[in-house]
Amino acid sequence: MMLEYAMTAGLYHPEENFFETEINQLAEAGFTCVDYRSVVLDNTPALLMPYHEFRTLINEHKRIMDTAGISVCQTHGPWMWPPLDGDAETRAIRFEKMKRAIEANAMVGSRYMVVHPLMPKGYKDEDAELSREVNFEFYSRLAEVGREFDVVIALENMPFVRQPWWLPAPIAEFAASFQNDYVKVCLDTGHSFMRGDSPDDAVRAIGADLLTTLHVHDNDGTEDQHLVPYDGKTNWPAFIASLREVGFRGALSLESKVPFDCPDDERLALFRKMKASLDRMTGVS
Repeated sequence: MMLEYAMTAGLYHPEENFFETEINQLAEAGFTCVDYRSVVLDNTPALLMPYHEFRTLINEHKRIMDTAGISVCQTHGPWMWPPLDGDAETRAIRFEKMKRAIEANAMVGSRYMVVHPLMPKGYKDEDAELSREVNFEFYSRLAEVGREFDVVIALENMPFVRQPWWLPAPIAEFAASFQNDYVKVCLDTGHSFMRGDSPDDAVRAIGADLLTTLHVHDNDGTEDQHLVPYDGKTNWPAFIASLREVGFRGALSLESKVPFDCPDDERLALFRKMKASLDRMTGVS
């Protein structure tokens, strides 16, 4: 089983030409695809600028990635911090931004957009029934937008202590309840591990039919640290064995932290370290 290696790229940065530098460094480090992040934050410029400027920006990013030989395996839909989706007006605004994000996803050639569950009362919400009701209504409608663009919505498991219904097994059950090929699951290994679910058990709990995308990163089991694999305590041999067991065919997409103000030479060295961690994980010498 040969899996492509991906890393997040495209988060808004004020430095001119930063995206092109980032993409070229990822290619130099040995990555072949990215998790495109230009539409990840609720207030990111790509979601707020006029429509024609949005199209121009995404097309330019696609040109840069094509030139570097980098494809897009997945994107991340918009979210806000702190999360709060408590009223219909807020959700309506979020829905329009999600629609634009789906269009961007299609423009860069990706089939999958990862999303966080909506949180009507914030991340300390303990109302499971309301949360599921709001999310089912919202993502049922968004899945039809996804169908229009042939983009699959992948619900991500979350790390919040008061929301056990968004752990890997329950979120897989929730995704299955849509009975819709345009609603699947993204496994976040760090979120899973810090909540006491080993990522390999999470892979099996989600299963081959629902698991489409990954956020791969490490921690010490207590916090969502977004470390490079092997800098924490995750059992990576067991994780990769579980992916092989279920026949996962997506990308090993890293979501390890890169400092925002990281100098170019240090960023390239970090990308190379990340690539080496995936080689170690998959047994590439």
